Amino acid sequence: MGLVCLGCLISNHGLAETWSTAGLSFSDELGGARLLSARGSGARDDPIVLIEEIDGAGPAVLLVRNDRSGDMQVSPARGVLSLAVVKIIANRGPWAWSGFDLELRSTADQPSGYTDGLSFDQPQSFARAATADRFALSQHDDEPFDRIRFDGGRVDPAQHLRLDFDIVDANGTAIFYLVQRPVVLFARHEARFAAWRPLEEVSDAR
Repeated sequence: MGLVCLGCLISNHGLAETWSTAGLSFSDELGGARLLSARGSGARDDPIVLIEEIDGAGPAVLLVRNDRSGDMQVSPARGVLSLAVVKIIANRGPWAWSGFDLELRSTADQPSGYTDGLSFDQPQSFARAATADRFALSQHDDEPFDRIRFDGGRVDPAQHLRLDFDIVDANGTAIFYLVQRPVVLFARHEARFAAWRPLEEVSDAR
């Protein structure tokens, strides 16, 4: 998978949305996704719930700013960060998804390596596997990037995908990036779509 210059993905979908919860802010300003809400503390029993729409083939990028202070000042930023996360993503595009990738980056133009402290819970702080409601399989890659690949299923246009996963940042990075790439079935494009149901009508993720 080639590198993506996130700085080249400045959004053209209108005004960027920024939502704050638990001392973090989440923004769709880099484009590819429309963020509709964020809530929760990030604890295992109160995960951060992000609701968004993706209408293209990606990448769709969320920029995360860490504004909270921690007990361990291991960097000039904030301290250790551990988050349980739920994402509910609407497929607003014309193609089905046969898989979905999540990637963490501490800088916009480089994959996340071992030394930056950022991972999908590589230390196993939460001791649970990432899951998806419409994909049966998940695979973690720690090198040369921090990625989770979900497959073994399908998300049709107008359907919603729920992902449960964890993020740990041992260095308390001030800004990091969550890069999302749906695996698009271009060959299965269909002209007719199911009726769209606004995400505001999605039941509580918890």
